[in-house]
Amino acid sequence: GHAVFDAAQQKQAVHQLALLSDLRQCIARNELVLHYQPKVDLGTRKISGVEALLRWNHPVHGLLLPGTFMPEVERTELIAPVTRWVLDEALRQQRLWSDEGVDLTMAVNISAGSLGRSSNLPDIVAELTETWGTQPDRLILELTEGALVEASAPDVLARLHNMGERMSIDDFGTGYSSLAYLQRLPVDEIKIDKSFITRLAAVSDDAVIVRSTIDLAHNLSMTVVAEGVEDAGAMDMLVGYGCDSAQGYLFNRPCAPEQLTAWLTERPAGRWESALA
Repeated sequence: GHAVFDAAQQKQAVHQLALLSDLRQCIARNELVLHYQPKVDLGTRKISGVEALLRWNHPVHGLLLPGTFMPEVERTELIAPVTRWVLDEALRQQRLWSDEGVDLTMAVNISAGSLGRSSNLPDIVAELTETWGTQPDRLILELTEGALVEASAPDVLARLHNMGERMSIDDFGTGYSSLAYLQRLPVDEIKIDKSFITRLAAVSDDAVIVRSTIDLAHNLSMTVVAEGVEDAGAMDMLVGYGCDSAQGYLFNRPCAPEQLTAWLTERPAGRWESALA
């Protein structure tokens, strides 16, 4: 085929090249940051954990979300140092909260590039959990189906699972082979994609899928997290379906650790509802 040149494409390419150049220096310049979004246990309404979400505090473009730079990271050798940095910083923060008497699970997203045949991810995780003195079973590694299709993924995940780390399938329901993964991989948790949750109270088909997914996971001895919970109606339905945990804007947006610490301090009983009084 052929394509018609568009000047906007050139600008975008130049912008991406500039970002890639800056990415090679972002760790050394201390520009990467983690924001955290809480997870709420729907049975007790207690805050049970957080998910670490990567941000890039770019000196020119401001705070960038991962969608603007992670594709470039995953296509290059930068994936290894960035993954290590995220794990190190997340476990460091988990230890700080633990020292303050706040026991939270820490969920970290892992990309396909970290599960290749030459992967040393289990060694890195073992080193960092020992460094920070955190418990392996309090670390949850979240993987998308794109990561799970790696041929070496089962071996890497088996090593991590044997070390005590927990495995979660992120964005569950958006791919085509999720059921096969549940059978052959050491999965402890699934996260129902927010596309099924945001319209849960309004779309009956979404409700059927969500309820069936929760029942399936529980029959396989897995826990379920609902992503993207934004209204009390959806939360009430999830409670009725027996969903284990939830996260979303209804509870709190992703925020810097000091902001989340303040948010947690307002809830001395560790219950989300205490802020509504």
